[in-house]
Amino acid sequence: AQEVDAHALSHSGGVASFSVDAGCAAFHSENGFLYDASGNLLWAPPGSEEAVPSEEELVPMADFWQGRTMAANPFLATVNLYGGGGFIEKWNRNGEYVDEKGSWSVPCYGANYTLSGTTGRMTYIDSTQTSPPYGYYECYRYGHTFTGWTGTHNVPVGKVFYGTTNATETAQWKKDPVYKLTLDKAGGTGGSDAFWEWKGWEFSGTSSPTVDTASISSVTPPTRNNYTFQGYWTGAGGTGTKCVDAGGKILVSSGYFSSSTTLHAHWAGHQSTISFNANSGSGGQTDQVTATFGSGMPAISTTKPTRAGYEFMGWYDNADYSKGTQYYTASGASARTWNKTGAATLYAGWKANTYAVSFNANGGKGGQSKDVTATYDADMPAISTAAPTRTGYAFQGWYDNADHAKGTQYYTAAGKSARKWQRTSGLTLYAGGRALSWEVSFDANGGWGGQSAKVTATFDAPMPEISTTPPVREGFSFQGWYD
Repeated sequence: AQEVDAHALSHSGGVASFSVDAGCAAFHSENGFLYDASGNLLWAPPGSEEAVPSEEELVPMADFWQGRTMAANPFLATVNLYGGGGFIEKWNRNGEYVDEKGSWSVPCYGANYTLSGTTGRMTYIDSTQTSPPYGYYECYRYGHTFTGWTGTHNVPVGKVFYGTTNATETAQWKKDPVYKLTLDKAGGTGGSDAFWEWKGWEFSGTSSPTVDTASISSVTPPTRNNYTFQGYWTGAGGTGTKCVDAGGKILVSSGYFSSSTTLHAHWAGHQSTISFNANSGSGGQTDQVTATFGSGMPAISTTKPTRAGYEFMGWYDNADYSKGTQYYTASGASARTWNKTGAATLYAGWKANTYAVSFNANGGKGGQSKDVTATYDADMPAISTAAPTRTGYAFQGWYDNADHAKGTQYYTAAGKSARKWQRTSGLTLYAGGRALSWEVSFDANGGWGGQSAKVTATFDAPMPEISTTPPVREGFSFQGWYD
């Protein structure tokens, strides 16, 4: 029989057939015995001394080898495969692959041949074998499932045929379904969009493969900024079965899928080192942590930093928290996913506390009377520019002590902020008044002597010292100095 390379066969479809016949270039009959050109016995009448077993039956696979005997001479079985996209592999009795072709000429001894109704296999026995295992030929056809033999013996799936006479059996095939594996890139771009599986073969680019369609073992991975591709899984987020690795290699065994489905990309975000700055406070998180792009912030200390006059608001990417983005809450919990591409510093966000400030005219009247709210470390809030009044005093501003000379000024006399608020409790501010001064002259009033030089008197203050020598006037007693 002519031998044809399996891959040179026509791929228009068809069947695979095993033809069992004389298989000789020449043969002759003698006394009822059939011999080939070399004198080898091909067939003997039943009951003769050299007769080969004539048992032909369908038996369970597990029972096949029980009670089988060998014959001295072979007959020749020719194996041909005509099915499109198929080939026949030859394996020796040691389980070693020998070769593959489109047809073989097989000398068979003893049990001669068996046709497996499970795999599309023909077992053969060579002259050196007296017991199993035996060599075999295996039929394959791309994208098909073997469903049994039709012909002389119609060997069904699950049985084997043991025979010693010529026969022709045709392998039957069922085309397997083609499953589409859609690739959900989960935010990525580029790479393969899908691939298909057709019983034992993965391929891309077509939903209608033929036996000429090149199979693949990998797909092109997608890309995503700031992420590293981890592979495709049957479940989202890296759950289920991993079917494709990070390099795009298809990991699942052939025939794994039983229906079209979607595989989901899983990504690992790039990592960044995060430092912490207490931003004029103290305590709280100090050690660096590693954040993963696209993931929640890693755990940190729940101990809050502290700063006089401020409330801790959390950790931000700007020293002025009102202009930044919050990454941790005040309790230390993640406030968002990490979205930066490199190392970064997070700053303690501080909200200045506020305090109630009241006003005391301090013996005067008018001016600011309503309470205001002062913010820590901020200029004093606006107040009335109308100055309070008090006889004998010049208004100097608002102070934290009734004696302005011993206090700290918070507002000027014009009602402007004189400093930043840096107290951690509420406070009353007092109108600060400077006592006015006047020049005092002395008139002896008809007398002479005593105090004559002018002095300066300050409102609400004792009179300045003067001469203790009283003036004199004839007929009068000096009683003091009056206005």
